[in-house]
Amino acid sequence: MIDAYLEYSPKPRPHNDEPDYSAQSEEVERKIENVINAIADMGNTDLLRKKLLELQTQQAVIRDAMIMKTETLKSETNLFEDIYDRAKKIISVLQDPDLPLVTKNAVLRSFIARITPTSENSAIIQYSLPGISWEGSKAPPEGLEPPTI
Repeated sequence: MIDAYLEYSPKPRPHNDEPDYSAQSEEVERKIENVINAIADMGNTDLLRKKLLELQTQQAVIRDAMIMKTETLKSETNLFEDIYDRAKKIISVLQDPDLPLVTKNAVLRSFIARITPTSENSAIIQYSLPGISWEGSKAPPEGLEPPTI
């Protein structure tokens, strides 16, 4: 019998290299309010109108970036859920006591590219998941590590 353990968290992984759009949006909103207050106090000058237009443009860019980030995170979450579901199906096939060993062997051969023994009790397993490729990479991307089998 094959023991397998699969762990998945639906929480999106943090993107540490991305700016904090919420903080930027709040800062730009505060600046817009300050310019509007200045216009109310001093009148509608060309300089203040120009500054207000620049800030409103910056605000629109930040909102677009926030929407794009949200859509990307949803897409990644859907991809991870799809991979997780596929892995669960593979594990259920491997653990099914009623399936013949030939069937289980065929399932393993469909995605395991190579097994390299590293010692008596361990090995490196190189694999691919159908429809997913990260060619040229030594290891799968973060979050796509193989289940422990």
